[in-house]
Amino acid sequence: MNITSTKKNTGLMKLISAGPIGLTLRIGCRTKVRRQVTPIGKASVERVARGMGVTPRSLQRRLVEAGTTFSKLLNQARLDLVPRYLANPAYSLIQVADLLGYDFPSSFTRWFRREFGRSPARWTSQ
Repeated sequence: MNITSTKKNTGLMKLISAGPIGLTLRIGCRTKVRRQVTPIGKASVERVARGMGVTPRSLQRRLVEAGTTFSKLLNQARLDLVPRYLANPAYSLIQVADLLGYDFPSSFTRWFRREFGRSPARWTSQ
């Protein structure tokens, strides 16, 4: 089954308008965010900034200059990873929520419903 977000993705247009510096920053930061989410489930602006060798404030400022925010990149990483996690029968919904960095399954369920228009339990049962 294919998961498609109900939100309109204007990221490509912002990427193009940010130019090569913005593109490099966004790709580098997106990669760092995804790496932080994937193995430990906890991505933070502090961890990503440290991994990139900049201060958290510098990272945030550069992301704004590139037309995005840390929160948007974190959300995109979650959108990219959630279909794979939910398709894996070895993961419960609680484990998926934890892998994506949610402290509470209810927070994950609200996010999923907002992004995909239905609960994760309903999606996995179809």
